[in-house]
Amino acid sequence: MATNAEQGSGRVVMIGVDTARPDQIDRFCSDGTMPALQQLRQRGVWGSLESVSNYSSGAIWPSLVTGHLPHRHGQYFTHMQLKNGTYHIVKRYADDLKGSPFWDAATANGRRVAVIDVPQTRPAANFNGVHVTGWGGEFPGWPPDSWPKNLMTEIYGTIGKHPIVHGDPRIFIKPTTREQYRAVTTALQDGMEKKRQLLNYLMEKEPWDLFLTVLPETHWAMHVLCHLLEPGHPDHKPEFDDEFGEFFARLFAKQDEVIADFVERAPDANFIVFSGSGMRPNYTGSHLLPQVVAKLGLGPNGAAASESGESTPKSKGWAYYRIRKLQDTFGIPLINTVKHWAPERTWDKWTRRLVYPSGQWAKSRAFVVPNDCNGSIRINLKGREPNGIVEPTEYDALCDMLEQELAALENVATGAPAVESIIRTRRELNTTAADDLPDIIVTWSGDAPKSGLRSPRIGTVLGADPERRSGRHHPEGFAVMAGPGITSGEKLVDAQLLDLPPTVLTLMGVEPNTGLDGKVLSVVDSTSTQSAVAK
Repeated sequence: MATNAEQGSGRVVMIGVDTARPDQIDRFCSDGTMPALQQLRQRGVWGSLESVSNYSSGAIWPSLVTGHLPHRHGQYFTHMQLKNGTYHIVKRYADDLKGSPFWDAATANGRRVAVIDVPQTRPAANFNGVHVTGWGGEFPGWPPDSWPKNLMTEIYGTIGKHPIVHGDPRIFIKPTTREQYRAVTTALQDGMEKKRQLLNYLMEKEPWDLFLTVLPETHWAMHVLCHLLEPGHPDHKPEFDDEFGEFFARLFAKQDEVIADFVERAPDANFIVFSGSGMRPNYTGSHLLPQVVAKLGLGPNGAAASESGESTPKSKGWAYYRIRKLQDTFGIPLINTVKHWAPERTWDKWTRRLVYPSGQWAKSRAFVVPNDCNGSIRINLKGREPNGIVEPTEYDALCDMLEQELAALENVATGAPAVESIIRTRRELNTTAADDLPDIIVTWSGDAPKSGLRSPRIGTVLGADPERRSGRHHPEGFAVMAGPGITSGEKLVDAQLLDLPPTVLTLMGVEPNTGLDGKVLSVVDSTSTQSAVAK
């Protein structure tokens, strides 16, 4: 039978712009930087897309892939995540993901699918299409691999390797000199061009029913160069504005060339161009959170919080500082050399054990677990943790106290509230089945750096932020949608990242997987999608 592509209806192109805020997209579309995306906006709909990055940046792509909230797919900070039922920090891979990719429903209905560099995915044998992972993706969660198996070799021989993934990762730690800025910005633009070549090469193979890819170059750029967009940021270098002041405009323009190529090759397709989150300046306070928890009397000694006084951590005391100390002591080149020769999963296991020796957690009522730039607290709960201390009947009261005290924190430098929002995962998700996640997640205010926190109960805690990245994720993505199955002239309202999987399947004429946590967006034109119903 003819595929949707051959019928001329039901084709979907999904392009993940990883990452971008709605205001940035609006600016670059309006000022002529992204003319192809602007044309899609004008003939379709666009608006904000609520992300799940308030749980963690590591939850974004697993949530899109499965169509499920983080407690269901089990991943939040995939780099370093607490393994439920232990006190160990582990790395989560694509084969740890709970649930199936949403596109399985499409391939099961005969649709031909291409999935390129989507994080936390792995190619399945006999996949009805092509699947590439780890060629040019940010934290792919799986080694470079493909289906068909020989496709990656073909890509390396025809297109080559991505200059960032296969280049020198040291330049992305924290560029400081003009030469380092030039190396980073050149690698990012070259990477975008290489990805464009790869996508064009694969698009020409056949008229795919679903083509899904992610462009990660702006993700890398926002993490290490966000300060270029923020004149008030401490890392901003006005003396570099002459060469790099318009770098992001150039990078987004390169992304727009990718979009234009897709529009030219698939003019009849339904387009969804989206970001899973935005980024803002990384003014985190997570490095101070272990001190806050200790001052609240929840650490291994159980001491009551002092009414006043200051405390400053030693570098050995907190994992955030330990990571920085190891990098500074041994040097990133040596660490990368050892990492290159060590078996990947062995390296991942023991480096996390080294950085997060968790012996004290078993003796604490609550403890801080890693979570990118968000602060996260785990209750040492009886019946869940191996050596739980807190009775289930005490759980809500302890969370109440923590929420109240976290909300009271001020930034010592400004006197302004230090916390933007607090998630109590069980309450937010309306379930007790959230044990893969922290119990409390803090999003820090984005007004200024935080080298000290204070409140009436904890007094003052101090410590310079060891984080090198100037940008952090924020749950403010965007989506632009246009095509024969999408109404035009409307504003995208109340849209969430989790709405994309059922919306895409509906546009393809495929019944969405049962149990998805999102909804079909109302901008889908049901009369047009009826022609794409299963063959």
